[in-house]
Amino acid sequence: MRKFLTFLIALAAIVFAVVSPASADSCSRAFGYQGGTGCNSVIAGGGGYTGPGDIITFTNWYGLRAYNGAYATATGNIADIVDTATGAASCTIVAKTTGDADLSTAYCTGSVSVTTFCTVTHAAGCSVKKLYDQVGTNHLTQATLTSMPLLVLSGVTGLG
Repeated sequence: MRKFLTFLIALAAIVFAVVSPASADSCSRAFGYQGGTGCNSVIAGGGGYTGPGDIITFTNWYGLRAYNGAYATATGNIADIVDTATGAASCTIVAKTTGDADLSTAYCTGSVSVTTFCTVTHAAGCSVKKLYDQVGTNHLTQATLTSMPLLVLSGVTGLG
């Protein structure tokens, strides 16, 4: 049995060596990178935002990034937020055409940005009342203010 397992391991190594593409550099290719002038040369962009939904189909999609290029282009809804202290004032976060959450455009109550809405206008911060399903209509909603997750803006520095 031991000889048989050794044989299988050796066979797998040979098959892997034969099937693997030969390249001048022996580094791994990460998503978004390919050969060219080196292991980590970036692929040139194609013009618009490419989201996860442009690569593979999902049943549902929630998050602070647009599902696909079409959702970003349409500046689709991402989340509804409310004042953490009262739950009264609300604002809808939308996607920018770049796929990021738009935290800087003044479209919240009082003509302020999401950042100002959650840090200045409502000093207690913001809670997430609804996350939009960017694929369909299976939105995630929390009606109880004390059970709503907090929107922590310091954790989304790359999204604004």
